[in-house]
Amino acid sequence: MVPTTTSQASAASRSKRHFAAFTLTELMIAIAVIVVLAGILLPVLVNAHRKGRLIRLAADLQAVESALEVYHSEFGDYPRLQPPQHPPQNATYGLYSPSTGAATLGKALLGPYGDGLQPNSIVADPADPPAYQASIPYHPGDCVSYSGGFTYVCLAETAAGEAFTQWKWADFDPRDGADGLGFRPTKTIDLNGDGTPDVAGGKVWGPILQPELLKMQGSNVLDHEGHPILYFPTRPGKHNLSDKNPALGVYCDGNDLSYIDAYNNIEFFRHADASPAEPSALLPPMALARIRMMVGDVDLSGYITNTPTSGLKLVEKPIDKPFILWSSGLDGFYGPITRDLQNVVPGPISSQANLDIVRAQLRTATM
Repeated sequence: MVPTTTSQASAASRSKRHFAAFTLTELMIAIAVIVVLAGILLPVLVNAHRKGRLIRLAADLQAVESALEVYHSEFGDYPRLQPPQHPPQNATYGLYSPSTGAATLGKALLGPYGDGLQPNSIVADPADPPAYQASIPYHPGDCVSYSGGFTYVCLAETAAGEAFTQWKWADFDPRDGADGLGFRPTKTIDLNGDGTPDVAGGKVWGPILQPELLKMQGSNVLDHEGHPILYFPTRPGKHNLSDKNPALGVYCDGNDLSYIDAYNNIEFFRHADASPAEPSALLPPMALARIRMMVGDVDLSGYITNTPTSGLKLVEKPIDKPFILWSSGLDGFYGPITRDLQNVVPGPISSQANLDIVRAQLRTATM
């Protein structure tokens, strides 16, 4: 018997359905394989992305470090923080305006603001920098003039309608002697006739750091995560970093006699996990502890411990460099954010148990 055309088509259709279809078991196996592969590959991809971001941050710091070396070769020193324009709230601030390390870095390497003068004139320009307006928000690095013509740099985010809050602003003069990028390093023009030059003149230098390498917010140089790069110039000369006498200058403290002056960027180390009293403190104990911990003073004493002490089994290693560049890393926090620091400050860590707790929960946010 010869099969009919209809029976042949029916047989072919059954054959196609047999080879094209998947059973429920086969589908479940395929899905399980995909899930397993995703579970293996996803952490690898996430880790690779994280490493790429860290490499980018390291490159940011390297670019700034190279620019600082160029600055040193040109001027014989690294940028130094400027003195306050008016007496500080507390004499312990010392010679330099506190929390202006990041702004000093941007002013010295790029000079983003103007000369403070009207065009083709030696008449002061009240819009350089612009006047503070409570109706607009400000970001760290933004500079304004406020209260009697004094100028300030923003240290923390402010909201529109927020009153001028003292601890969110630092006494800082962003005027660098040249309109646009670049700067004049020496003041030669006596603007107010008091016999002291207060406006820079002469040759325009820079920018020393190529502006296409990193973004800026006001006077702050930002890393690729969008956070300010902090700058701590260490005290010039040779010092006994094991000295316990603050009057002679310890390793890390809140004064200009210290090898590392925590006041250079202290406000950036106030965290949300601070005790209620910390925001009003001139030298917040937890903020100081964070800086000390990260620069090698792990027992928070302020000086370097060269030999194991009675309560601790450690020999500390100081940072012996002309400056420190500090990135907030990937989490956006400067220094460790553990709340356990509240149990050991103010004052040094005196027991190995407390030190082990802090070390175990320490989240390193610097590079």
